[in-house]
Amino acid sequence: MTLFLLLDMSQIEYDEFGIPDFPEPPDPRIEETLFDIDESYMDVLEEEFYKPMNNLCGTILDMWEQEFFDKSACEKIKPWLEERLASKSVPEFLIEPFKKLLEYVTRAIDLNTGVVIEG
Repeated sequence: MTLFLLLDMSQIEYDEFGIPDFPEPPDPRIEETLFDIDESYMDVLEEEFYKPMNNLCGTILDMWEQEFFDKSACEKIKPWLEERLASKSVPEFLIEPFKKLLEYVTRAIDLNTGVVIEG
């Protein structure tokens, strides 16, 4: 799973699915964090991350798919992540990705940008 924080939305074009066609790293307009999640965890990832995120934001994020979450979506994701992390019920392999995503959505809200998640 790869998380991208868009730091600057200027001169960013969108593809036919509404996902920013952002430049490949390294580029000063984005930050990227890669998490290597073993395929044996894919069912748990689906239940603990993809389905809740899709229900929350009306998206279709899935394994090997890419989805853009704008500021409005980030404002929904932030309290969900805070609650999940505080509950101590997050599977161990998702703790660091959830923490990084929380950092990214918080910054995206402040910057009025967004994040892209590549499953």
